Amino acid sequence: MLEELTKAARIASDKGGLRIMAAVLVREGTITAGNGAVSIRVPCSDLAGHTFAVDADRFLAAVKSSDGAPKLKLTDGGKLSVTHGQFRALIPLMDADNYPIAEYPDTGDTCPHDFIEQIRRVAPFIATDKARPWATGAMLKGAGSSAIIATNGTTLVRGYLDGSLERDAVLPLAGVEALLGIKAMPDRIAITDNACVLYWPDGTVMSIQLLAHQWPDVGKLLDAPADYQPVPEGLADAIKRVMPFCPNKDHPIIRLTVDGTVCTADGDSSGVVGGFTFAQDSAFIASSLLAVLELADKINLAAYPAAVPFSGEHVHGVLAGVGVRV
Repeated sequence: MLEELTKAARIASDKGGLRIMAAVLVREGTITAGNGAVSIRVPCSDLAGHTFAVDADRFLAAVKSSDGAPKLKLTDGGKLSVTHGQFRALIPLMDADNYPIAEYPDTGDTCPHDFIEQIRRVAPFIATDKARPWATGAMLKGAGSSAIIATNGTTLVRGYLDGSLERDAVLPLAGVEALLGIKAMPDRIAITDNACVLYWPDGTVMSIQLLAHQWPDVGKLLDAPADYQPVPEGLADAIKRVMPFCPNKDHPIIRLTVDGTVCTADGDSSGVVGGFTFAQDSAFIASSLLAVLELADKINLAAYPAAVPFSGEHVHGVLAGVGVRV
C-alpha cells in the first residue's frame, strides 16, 4: 500500500483552488490523484473493497506511521480510522462522489523505450519564466523523426527517440516532473487533442494536460551544418573551479580566451584556469555551459558569437553565448 500511495499522493495538490484535489480517491482497488494539470490512477489490491476520499498527505503520513499494513475503517463521525498496533489516526473524509475523474482512453501505441530517458535529458532546459509560454513545456515531435525538444532561451536541445509518436504535443513542466517521479518505464502512450496519457505494465495510468501554445519552427537552428570538435578535456572541471569567483553569483559569466584560459568576467573577485586551446574569445553563462557539457561529447565553440552547436548520445542542440537568445 505504501508504495502505491506514495506514487499517487505526490501528484495531489489543491494549488489550483479546488480543495478536493488535495485528496486521494480510493475506489475499486485503485488510488486516484490529480492537480489540474496531471492525474494518476494507481492499482492497489490492499485497498480493494474500500471507497473514500481523504487528504493525501495525512493519509500517507498515517500509513507511514503504521510501520506495516494498517487496518482501515470508516467511522460514524465521518472520518477514516487508520490503526496498526498502538498507533491510531483519524482523518476527516472528503466528498468522494464529487471527486473529478479524468478520462483514460483505452488505446495507445507502444511507448519508445527511451522516452523517460530523453525527457530526463531535456528537462533541465525547459523554461520556467512566462515570457514565452510555449517554452514552459517539452515539445513532443511526432512527424518524421520523433524527438523531444526544450529551450530556456539560452539553450535549445533535441533528444531523439528510438521509436515513433503519433502526433505533436507540448508537455507542461508539471507533467514532465510528474513523469520523472515514476522510476519505471511506461509501455504505452496515447496523445489526444488535449492530453498525453501514459500506461505502465502494473496498471498505473497518468494523464497530462497539454499546453495549447504552438512552438515556432526551430528546425533551422537545430539542423544547420556544424563543424563539431571533441569537448576540451577538463573544461567542465575548470568551469566548476572558477565559478565560485564570478562577481555576479546570480548570473555567473565565464570567459574562454584565445590565451587558453577559462576565467571569470571582470569584477572584484576572479578565478582562472589555464592550459586550454581556444580559437577565439567567447563568453557564456557558466551554469548553462555546464548543463550542456553534461550531455555533449562534441561542440563547436568556434561558432561563437553565433549559436554554438553541440552533440551527444542521441541528443544535440545549440547554446547561446552571453547576450544572445535561442
